[in-house]
Amino acid sequence: MDISTFITTVVQKDKGGMKKFLDKDLQVRWHNTNEKFTLEEYLEVNCSYPGNWLGEVKSLIPTDKGLW
Repeated sequence: MDISTFITTVVQKDKGGMKKFLDKDLQVRWHNTNEKFTLEEYLEVNCSYPGNWLGEVKSLIPTDKGLW
């Protein structure tokens, strides 16, 4: 996974680009708000959030499964 490209797609709110990185059976849980999202719901809530986003990769942590 190219994390820099993924971050760029998130910041640009590029649903199609984000979808290429995420599993079709994705389940995201936001514990602070007690919400649970499917892939499509997650893409919609992130891409419809108002305003422009800024983002940068500050560090990558190597694991036995790759960089995270």
